[in-house]
Amino acid sequence: MSHGLPTSERRRFPAWIQGAGLIVATLAQWLAGIEWPLPPTPGTDSSWQTSLVLAHRDGLQFGTDVQFTYGPWGYLGLNHCPPEALDSKIGWEILGGLAISLTLVLLSGEMPGLRRWAFLAASVAAACFTELTALALVTLLVVLWLLPAEGRPWKRALAVVWLAFLAQQKFTFCAFAAFGVVVAVVARCLGQRWQSALTLLLAYASAYLAWWIGARQHLDNLVAYWRQAWQTSSGYSGAMFTDPPARPLVAGLILALLVIGALWALLVQEGNARDRLGAVLVLAAGWFLAWKEAFTRADLHMVGFFAYSLLMAFALFAIFPCGPAQKALLLATVLASIVGLMSIGPGILGYGPSMAWQRIRDHPRDILETERVRSAFNSQFEASRRSEDDPSLRETVGRDTMDALTNEKSRIFLNGLNYHSRPVIESYGAYTPSLAEADARFFGSANAPEFVAVTMGTIDAHPPPEDDGPALAQIVRRYDLVRFAPDYTLARLRRPAVAGESAASPIIGSAAPRFGEEVTVPGGGGHPVWIEVEFQPTLLGRIRTLLYHASELRMSVSGTNGENFTYRIVPGMSSSGFFVQPWLSNHADFAALMNGVANVSLRTVSFACAQARGSLFWDPPRVRFRSLTDLPLRRSQ
Repeated sequence: MSHGLPTSERRRFPAWIQGAGLIVATLAQWLAGIEWPLPPTPGTDSSWQTSLVLAHRDGLQFGTDVQFTYGPWGYLGLNHCPPEALDSKIGWEILGGLAISLTLVLLSGEMPGLRRWAFLAASVAAACFTELTALALVTLLVVLWLLPAEGRPWKRALAVVWLAFLAQQKFTFCAFAAFGVVVAVVARCLGQRWQSALTLLLAYASAYLAWWIGARQHLDNLVAYWRQAWQTSSGYSGAMFTDPPARPLVAGLILALLVIGALWALLVQEGNARDRLGAVLVLAAGWFLAWKEAFTRADLHMVGFFAYSLLMAFALFAIFPCGPAQKALLLATVLASIVGLMSIGPGILGYGPSMAWQRIRDHPRDILETERVRSAFNSQFEASRRSEDDPSLRETVGRDTMDALTNEKSRIFLNGLNYHSRPVIESYGAYTPSLAEADARFFGSANAPEFVAVTMGTIDAHPPPEDDGPALAQIVRRYDLVRFAPDYTLARLRRPAVAGESAASPIIGSAAPRFGEEVTVPGGGGHPVWIEVEFQPTLLGRIRTLLYHASELRMSVSGTNGENFTYRIVPGMSSSGFFVQPWLSNHADFAALMNGVANVSLRTVSFACAQARGSLFWDPPRVRFRSLTDLPLRRSQ
């Protein structure tokens, strides 16, 4: 066994039984992991997933043309795609899924006896959770094939190829894979295996660049991609979080403590301390990523942490020799994972196994008759297209380029229009100043689309004008209103790009209010008013954001018409600024602003922490108001 650790004796089975069992396990893992693609449909998830497929098709550059949490090969693991990508997606599900299944079965060869079969059964039950499977695959590739210096060369080579590929599906995998490679390289250096360390480092770098170029990405764009992806990922925890219910959170905290105990028990065992430390570091990093993924956006993402913990508990039990204390901790981890899944909702525990069985039963026929899959896809696509059919939009736009704000793009895809997206595909994702500025530059440039449809939709109760606020300002500056439909406003490009045209917006008021204190919104003197709100986290707030997620902040507005509304505000977006006067609650208000009319005027704004002790995590805000003097405005009659 690798890692310099002794292993328990393997329970031997006749070779033909082992071979048959491995074939069955490979087929079961493969069939259970296949997820046939879906066509574009109305909805946020379909919009961004279809956008990523089109970005790959068109050879857009990630980090500049596209700024998102997924990388250039990330579209392969997503559900939705346009019809022209259907064959490649089916091919990936069949061939790529088979390759992943074979790799997992080969990895399980490092596990002894019945423990191997227990792990394989758990991996089949969790196969429908594709990101969980990918995270587990990265973890095991590093721990089993990359860290052992005496491992077989073909295993290291296969691990390097897979890690480099998965690193370009999602940036969290990129960071995790790079961390695993660094740990393996440092371990070799500490053991004075200099040549092996250098070979591993060069092999991974070469494989990573090969996959990057294979996705038609430019080498001179690589640093921009890393910089943007790091910023996007680091801002996610403070912008995209949702609070979990109490029961899953308590179950998750108990499970996290058990995981820490199990890793500590592994660390203090007898044996090669350097190899044990490397394995523990990688395992801890994998668990931390699973925790953050689950409890940052704590909806069904929570399933991932408990399912990953269940799968990795089986893996640890199989990989490493277990004394009584570690056996007890791993058994407790398994039980806590099961309880955690049950705490999310009824039926969650059985979802993975039941889905696996359904796919194992149905997918062999689909693979042999892929025309059935295409037919089902095309039928769904036609139904979605009929639901979004808009002849007037097609006639107006023709073959000119078009984008849609804020998050719904199905009308572009389903009406066959010429999609031309801003860098941050979804407006809720422009949650840092530089991301918001990238979208604003796009709409202020010569590369801006000829048409843009605005819905003012949002998520998580954000203030509607906050999402992509600077981009909305550029649309008001450069576009004319050409159509007001029941569910969107269509605007057409009017003015050429003028560098620096929005730079001279004078400050007309500022304040440093306490939480809960109302601030009067000034008049703009015949122009819209722009608000910028800066929040700084305390040291405790930064720690909380790192280990869990940010504490929620809220913005309350009171209108001159007597109406009051409360929203959840995102600090990275609020510092970039957004329209506050007039207030834009929906696309009708935006259409009025395009015509220089204020539908809704505000009297005051105030800011507060959602939690009782939220001031422990945030300093009071600093508020600035600006007059957008290049835009005329009159009040509605």
